[in-house]
Amino acid sequence: MFILIRRGGIYHISYRKRFTQLPLTKKQQFVLLLPQGLSRAKDNTMVSDNTKIGTGLMFLGFTFLFLGVLFLFDSTLLALGDILFLVGLTLTIGASRTLRFFSRKDRIRGIIAFFGGVTLVLFRWPIIGMILQVYGLI
Repeated sequence: MFILIRRGGIYHISYRKRFTQLPLTKKQQFVLLLPQGLSRAKDNTMVSDNTKIGTGLMFLGFTFLFLGVLFLFDSTLLALGDILFLVGLTLTIGASRTLRFFSRKDRIRGIIAFFGGVTLVLFRWPIIGMILQVYGLI
């Protein structure tokens, strides 16, 4: 999609946030401005079904984590919240980005602490596991 914008006597052709300067002649009096809704970029901004489902699972994960902490660190709710959060994160941003996020070498201490906390919660040590998870997030 092209949008012509007038700035100081020079028209800029904008295509996906790239600007090209063109000189303005006196014969150019009409400018075609296409509304944003008619562009092909609208198809790229649609949310996929995996992203919607992943967002819902992340919300459920946060809800179960909140309820697990509210009910004095109930290990079943915390474990369910951890699993739903990780599955929701994978569906929301994709498997390759999730692996890239959790395999960065500059964050290795936090990643080990976070997954160690998840493991401790799954083995029914909820308080120590949540402390490790919070340390891993920070």
